[in-house]
Amino acid sequence: MTYDAYRIVIEDDGEFDRAFTTYAMKRPHGASRLVMRLEAFAGNPQGQGEYLRGAGRLAFYVVPPRARLDADGEAGFLARVDDSDRSVCPVRFLAPDAKRRWSEHESWAERILGI
Repeated sequence: MTYDAYRIVIEDDGEFDRAFTTYAMKRPHGASRLVMRLEAFAGNPQGQGEYLRGAGRLAFYVVPPRARLDADGEAGFLARVDDSDRSVCPVRFLAPDAKRRWSEHESWAERILGI
């Protein structure tokens, strides 16, 4: 099965951009792997990420899926997927954290989506 790729949109000086830049300066190899994850996700959002919350044309995904993110010690991100314009925008950087509180991210996504 083939998938139509989504275009990647990075908000200059947004929360993700600032956190990613800091991470890239400290861990360039980790940043490179994160860029590869972003590209893979844009090629196939449902196959490379895990749905977090959505409403209408917008949805938020965890990349990589939650179990892999917390298990492999690599960084990830929350991505906003807009099906109407076929775009993926990383909005939150997720540093490795074994004690992650997913409920905080879920509440944040619900506020953004207005649900």
